[in-house]
Amino acid sequence: MTFARWYPTTITLPNGETLIHGGRDQPGQPMHTPEIFVNGTVRPLWNAANEAITSDAEGKWYYPRDFVAPNGRVFGMSGNQMYFLDWAGNGGTQLAGNLPDKTRSHTSTAVMYRPGKVFQAGGTSYGDTQALGSQQAVSVDVTSGWPQVTPLPDMRRRRVWANSTVLPTGNVFVSGGSAYENKLIDPALMAEMWSADTHQFRDLRPAALARMYHSISLLLKDGSVLTGGGGAPGPLTNLNAEIYYPPYLFDGNGNFAPRPVLGNFNPNMGYGTVQEIPFSNAVGISRVTFVRLGSVTHSFDTGQRFIEGGFQQVGNRVRITFPLSRNNAPPGFYYVFIFNKLGVPSVAKIFGLEAAPVPAG
Repeated sequence: MTFARWYPTTITLPNGETLIHGGRDQPGQPMHTPEIFVNGTVRPLWNAANEAITSDAEGKWYYPRDFVAPNGRVFGMSGNQMYFLDWAGNGGTQLAGNLPDKTRSHTSTAVMYRPGKVFQAGGTSYGDTQALGSQQAVSVDVTSGWPQVTPLPDMRRRRVWANSTVLPTGNVFVSGGSAYENKLIDPALMAEMWSADTHQFRDLRPAALARMYHSISLLLKDGSVLTGGGGAPGPLTNLNAEIYYPPYLFDGNGNFAPRPVLGNFNPNMGYGTVQEIPFSNAVGISRVTFVRLGSVTHSFDTGQRFIEGGFQQVGNRVRITFPLSRNNAPPGFYYVFIFNKLGVPSVAKIFGLEAAPVPAG
């Protein structure tokens, strides 16, 4: 890289290149100039350096929450500042207003739950370890080209350093965190589910251990969620993990439900590929969804994206139209899930969009 960076954000752009943004060289020296990494070389975006986005104030340099928007620009949030970043040529930035509450900082959690729609929640005041954490949540919609912020109902508990994970259904699993920054004071053991349709939260099941700073949450191909680590440096050093099994995996008696089975197909493809794939163990298919594989650190999943898939059932085969837009589905690796008529998902198959080869199977 052109600049040394500690705790920068990296995301995949629509053309497969990697944006490197934020971070700092040493205390008091944030890195304002983003860079593009491609084929082992870097290209600084000199015109995209903007202290309002990556200043030391509110820790704005600390893993800026960057996402590729439907129009191909990068939308981001740092501290309570929203912005757009242009990555062509020497780049550029455009400030785009503020989030409604300044308690949102690098200690909040964020994930893109629909193309152009970001779930963002929790956090606390920057640098104040005595400040009470937030229950607040918002949805930020940039599908129109400009951020529209919608306040959501509060989470059921305060969460600092929580994680948010998009599920195969498109709902968001929220786990971990505590009422104060990385302290074992009112740790949020109970996980919550946020519905992308009703915008309501509901309690799920408690974890065995507190998951705080440096914890992770990742969707697995069987539809379960791996939560692990957390607490170090601080009150815990969790060198362990737990697995949460969401309600959609069970029948009305609390037993694992029968699941549809998606057959094999060519997993290496370009945009708009249509494949007719056999399925079994289901009378009919009700839904197809795609979820980009996660890449999470410090309460922010830079990898996950959720997309509804177009499909048509043809006997015991399902004709699936894979993602069309590289803005909504940047190159990389994805899960594909099919659902039966009862809303039970299959174990996912992994496919690559303009990515390194995926073994068939």
